[in-house]
Amino acid sequence: MVRVASYIQKVQLGLTSTRPDGYTPSALLRRIREEVAELMQAQRQTKQDVVTELAKQDIHLISPADLSSEERAAVRDYFHEAVFPVLTPLAVDHARPFPFISNLSINLAIYLEREDADKTLEFARIKIPPHDILPRLLRVEKIVSRYSDTVRQSSDVYRFLWIEDIIQDNLAVLFPGMKVLEAAPFRVLRDADIDYEHEQEQEQDSADFDVMEMIENSVRERRFGPVVRVAVPQGITERMLKRILDGLEVTSPDVIYSIEGTLGMSDMFELAGIDRSDLKYPVFAPRLPEPPGSENIFSAIRRGDILLHHPYDSFLPVEDFFRQAAQDPDVLAIKATLYRVGKNSPVVQALMEARDNDKQVTVLVELKARFDEENNLVWATGVWKIRAFTSSTAWKNCP
Repeated sequence: MVRVASYIQKVQLGLTSTRPDGYTPSALLRRIREEVAELMQAQRQTKQDVVTELAKQDIHLISPADLSSEERAAVRDYFHEAVFPVLTPLAVDHARPFPFISNLSINLAIYLEREDADKTLEFARIKIPPHDILPRLLRVEKIVSRYSDTVRQSSDVYRFLWIEDIIQDNLAVLFPGMKVLEAAPFRVLRDADIDYEHEQEQEQDSADFDVMEMIENSVRERRFGPVVRVAVPQGITERMLKRILDGLEVTSPDVIYSIEGTLGMSDMFELAGIDRSDLKYPVFAPRLPEPPGSENIFSAIRRGDILLHHPYDSFLPVEDFFRQAAQDPDVLAIKATLYRVGKNSPVVQALMEARDNDKQVTVLVELKARFDEENNLVWATGVWKIRAFTSSTAWKNCP
């Protein structure tokens, strides 16, 4: 979304300068595509190996065709109750433009035919619900136990359906009076690169230039970045592929990736939630180095330096350090740098507590930490509200 996208931009601008490694932008993109093809093949093989091993443990990825008629009826009831209400089919024609396709979303493209005398050809798009609405992998046993009183399910067997397969199996419900001719999933990757230097050059001469406002605007615009990759399933028809590419306004064949099997395989991580500890690595417990967490951190530091090697050593001593500094009456000022912090960071909470305790708090926030800009903007705004000092820097200029 970032590195490759920047070289696509260079090719589009006609830049032909050679990198230190001897590659021009266009040659580098060709080499990247060759390497990615090999990686994708390895990924497919690894996925198949994992699926085979999971099946030996009674964990199966199946399709609706593998269900019995009673199970399929239960899944259909689940679709009506839980899936159907959150779907928004959008027709595309001369009066209704192709909808915006958000980054990394999975969508269904559908060709339909009206069941009337004219047999009018229609095209529609359905966005697959994201994780925060519905899981992408749905356990059959859980659905059947709720929606069927006649089918008995084993608690030791795990069978999962992809939600897009359930949707495709029930397209007739979404399009009454129409015949589904073909349907194909597709996934879009957009350019997420933000050229801060260019933005700053454009705005810094303004008397009211605000770096935080510049970054906020850039982050908002990033979701509309140009398409740099379109993933489609192998076997997609030329007609369907052309319609998708036309809708996305994509002309270069180099951004098309034909995928064997499931799109967005990272969602298989949902299987890690299965309660099968015998199939998982032991839970890693970071070491809590001396001194014990209950000891005053400043007393420990006076005895000697403490080296923490993360993630092998626990991060708790760092959190305790900030917390004790915020509460210690002998601490007059705290200076800290925030690069990437969690949404409920104990470090930030300690800094706010220190400010409330009338200590001077100076915080250097890296607002340009890629893909953490929004989170850091939230913290920076919060720090401003408690009257601490907030700064932004370009880390590339630091030694």
